[in-house]
Amino acid sequence: MPQIIRISIKKVTLKSQDPFANFCNIMGVADIDKNKIVMQILELLYKYDGLNSTELSRLTGKSRGAILNHLENLIDAGFIFKYGKQYYLRDRNFSHILKLIERDISRTLDMLRHYAQDIDEKLKE
Repeated sequence: MPQIIRISIKKVTLKSQDPFANFCNIMGVADIDKNKIVMQILELLYKYDGLNSTELSRLTGKSRGAILNHLENLIDAGFIFKYGKQYYLRDRNFSHILKLIERDISRTLDMLRHYAQDIDEKLKE
């Protein structure tokens, strides 16, 4: 079975004038209180082009457990990927990362359309 992304739609309230905070909130990566560490992680991955969780923990001063939680959220949101023990940005341009996420969503919707057609056919029987 192919691995696809799960689409969740949830209303959020944008509480900030900061574009990054709003971007993270909309993407479900971090709320307003946690976006500083998320931004720090993304900046470090941009700067070093790949780090492991221990290195990120040392560089941010946050526990490895907290870093791992943020990394999983960033992977789930489509911002980063893991290769071996290293974490990398999907791209060095956030506009392009968003295009990649759009492509991921489009693939998932195509698959859902296929399943919906199958369901419609079965219901007609």
